[in-house]
Amino acid sequence: ITVGDTPALTAGVLRGLVEQHQASMSTVSLLTAFVQDPKNYGRILRDGAGNLVKIVEDKDASPEEKLICEINPAIYCLSWPQAASGLDGLRNNNRQKEYYLTDLVAWACLNGLPIASSVAADWREVAGINSRLELAEASRLMKDKVINRLALESGVTVIDPDSTWIAPEVSVGEDTVILPGCYLMGRIEIGSSCIIGPHTVIHGISRIGCRTTVAQSLVANSSIGENCQIGPFAHLRNGTLIKDGCRIGNYVEIKGSDVGPSTNVSHLSYVGDASLGTKVNIGAGTITANYDHLTRKKCRTTVEDGASTGSNSVLVAPVVIGKEAQVAAGTVVTRDVPEGALAVGRARQENKESWVERKRRSAASPGQEIT
Repeated sequence: ITVGDTPALTAGVLRGLVEQHQASMSTVSLLTAFVQDPKNYGRILRDGAGNLVKIVEDKDASPEEKLICEINPAIYCLSWPQAASGLDGLRNNNRQKEYYLTDLVAWACLNGLPIASSVAADWREVAGINSRLELAEASRLMKDKVINRLALESGVTVIDPDSTWIAPEVSVGEDTVILPGCYLMGRIEIGSSCIIGPHTVIHGISRIGCRTTVAQSLVANSSIGENCQIGPFAHLRNGTLIKDGCRIGNYVEIKGSDVGPSTNVSHLSYVGDASLGTKVNIGAGTITANYDHLTRKKCRTTVEDGASTGSNSVLVAPVVIGKEAQVAAGTVVTRDVPEGALAVGRARQENKESWVERKRRSAASPGQEIT
């Protein structure tokens, strides 16, 4: 029997209690803990020989009993049906008019039934949560235990444990380094010899391949292959798949897209609902216009193997850029580009000689027309 507000309680602690209960053949067994501040916990009362004889609730405790620092976390093991009569005999003759399960200890003692107790090795593992502050304390305990496990069992280096948050379900490979300011929450798999951070957030169901760096970036429900460089300041949104050897650079946002091996999206780009082939190069400022706000439909963009886009290109979906095709800088692509072709879609440049000098003279002589 346990309460539901002990988030740091582990299966190992419960297993130890059950094993002790069975070995001692006790009717009632329970965990206890020593704390500096008993707060509102029930106090453990023992006789001169150290035998547990009673549990008194905080509101019913005398001033002397309130000084006891051995407390009851409310985690028990009972033998059935021996404990049935004790449960049937519970009464609510106390200040709170409640039925105390803790009264089973006094009942067992009165009837000469065996009672066993064991002290929790770390009181924080059995601590109840009654405030947001206590919840934060329990969270820190779980985080610290995860970081210790990764360091001791998996060979992971966490540079600054105080600024790093890692959920229990996260797995990290050997020789990976977690830099300060990282927040890893969810079913995350990180391979070996990676560098994560600094200041990186990874959450949801995500996978990071071996020898990959993710710096100052946000990754959500995405998969990244091996030998990739992500960030700084990249944002990989839900459903993104990055294959091996890719470079996703600063201020790049990718959503619901597949990025093929050895492809570069180096900076200042948005790739949404797209499929990028092998060795594609997306120039700075390229975006996929994937959403029609009138129809509220999203369409896909396909950039095939070896193709590249120049800076400030707009790919208006649905559109296909063929193999080895090139998109000139500043082009708005609204039709498919054939394999090996160059797409140019921009106004022709015109240079007006001496325009600056004529502009200056016009400013000095109002009314003069400049052409």
